[in-house]
Amino acid sequence: MTTVYQEFLKTESKVSAQAFLHIPHQATRGYQDGAVDYTYEQALQAADELSERYAAAGYGRGVRVAVMLDGQCSFETLEPEGISIWWGAYLGLPNEVLRQGLLAEVGPEIVALRDAARAEHGWIMDTYLLERVRN
Repeated sequence: MTTVYQEFLKTESKVSAQAFLHIPHQATRGYQDGAVDYTYEQALQAADELSERYAAAGYGRGVRVAVMLDGQCSFETLEPEGISIWWGAYLGLPNEVLRQGLLAEVGPEIVALRDAARAEHGWIMDTYLLERVRN
């Protein structure tokens, strides 16, 4: 399985000078004098610098992963033993749904809740945090 970083690195090597992100002037008011553009090269450099800062602070692989805009229950692809999950849908709304626990125990319940919520409301917006249980 490749990571998002590995895929981004492949793309950056092919199109480093091309635009990766454009933030229009309307969204930068109060922060910048005009629109902001980042190339793939600039975005990769910023990601690498941030990664180095996290590593220096003791964060690295296997610590925690936050997932947003999944579109599916990608946690089902993981070996669930030894992983905790904090999952929420419709966060901050009256129909908010929350579950947490060991992935092996609550994972199937989350999948069923997610399917039922999507069927009831016609859409789903959820996010989750995964963390390896430390012994």
